[in-house]
Amino acid sequence: MSIPTTLALSLAITCTGLLAGFGPEPPIARIGENPQEIVIPIYPKELAGKNISAECYVHIDIDEDGKITDCSIDDPKLPKPFADSVLSAVKQWRFVPQQFLEKSSGKITTSAAGYNYMIVFDGKSQSVTRIHIP
Repeated sequence: MSIPTTLALSLAITCTGLLAGFGPEPPIARIGENPQEIVIPIYPKELAGKNISAECYVHIDIDEDGKITDCSIDDPKLPKPFADSVLSAVKQWRFVPQQFLEKSSGKITTSAAGYNYMIVFDGKSQSVTRIHIP
């Protein structure tokens, strides 16, 4: 007899949580998914045909309304054309405001937040092959 995958996953998460010593459910829950809209960075034209790959971490700060207040790349070795492409694209990203639900009162609050994303450029395909939160 097999059990549905979702039930098995739910049981595994519950058991893992209990075994790891997690206590009761936290009093605050995060609401919404981030980011809401992503613009993919473009492989720099000036590097086309040079088969150069790169990866970088970009830090993004958003305010209580979900608007980007700052974004930066702290990697002096990253070629400038990659950094320019990433920052140009990331400045166009849109985020859902960071909201939290206080479970005991039902009150929803918003908060500023910071995110780090890893962006990977592939020299062979001359495209972005991955964007994710590490």
